[in-house]
Amino acid sequence: MKNCIECNTEFKPKNEHHKFCSKECGVKKWKLSYVSPVVKGERFQKSVIEKWNIGKELTCLECLKKFVKKYVSQKYCSKECRGIYNKKIIEERDKQTKIDRARMEQIENVG
Repeated sequence: MKNCIECNTEFKPKNEHHKFCSKECGVKKWKLSYVSPVVKGERFQKSVIEKWNIGKELTCLECLKKFVKKYVSQKYCSKECRGIYNKKIIEERDKQTKIDRARMEQIENVG
């Protein structure tokens, strides 16, 4: 059993990384701790638009299609492309982890 880091209610975690008793507590904590890279009220000011290249044409990192940037951290033309790209990154990381573990086992077996 663990205590929720937001409301201190005791709960049974689904995994070792589980910190909150509910989705609501997780969202509440996130809203209190999230700091936007853009100061509130400056979102559409000229200085912010220029600094973050909002309105500029970019190339999607996944499908290489051209799109106009609408958000500060936007790198993909759509949610689908972002998901595909992130899945590839995760798969590559997992593949590398397996390779590293196999090498460590070889070293342990030799020594």
